[in-house]
Amino acid sequence: MYLPKPFAVSANAQLRRFLDEHPFAALLAAHDGDVVVAHAPFLLDAGDGLERVQLHLARANPMAALAAEGAALTLLVQGPDAYVSAAWYGEPERQVPTWNYAAVRLRVRVERRLAGDDLAGLLAALARRFEGDAAWSLATLSPESLAEMLPHIVGLSLRVEAVEGKFKVSQNRSADDRARVAAALDARGRPNDLALAGWMRALGVV
Repeated sequence: MYLPKPFAVSANAQLRRFLDEHPFAALLAAHDGDVVVAHAPFLLDAGDGLERVQLHLARANPMAALAAEGAALTLLVQGPDAYVSAAWYGEPERQVPTWNYAAVRLRVRVERRLAGDDLAGLLAALARRFEGDAAWSLATLSPESLAEMLPHIVGLSLRVEAVEGKFKVSQNRSADDRARVAAALDARGRPNDLALAGWMRALGVV
């Protein structure tokens, strides 16, 4: 019997918005009975789909070798999370607290390694993405410095094989309780609280 995954979100527009807002991921791979973990910012391909992402690692990072060997990789992107008090519900004496959160997991494999001009292009794109109007760009580096650094970096273009979004934002509660939770998160006002309340509205939960 098929059982739908609770709190699953699969709409590309919502997943892409989430990934655009949280462009830093944990990259995980199984190896010799252990789990290898690396962390890196990433870029999505242009367009509306979720076909591939690009990132880079230090060549000395063990994940770089595993990726080059074709290991199955998981990109885990963690979004906002927040404690939800049972006192916020309409019948707190019949409920327990919980924790709401948003996360996206991408199963990926290396499509190709980026080197030379392609790797420099990725580094330049990352700088443009995160520097904004700041003064630094890849062109700030001298050609000699760039040539010295590139051999120590591994750029990866990762093909996305599957995407799983899980947004636990009180969908399983009554309409009244959902409204109470959103209002309480707004009132508490911490960045994670406000972000989760925003996702409740974006997903039509309230």
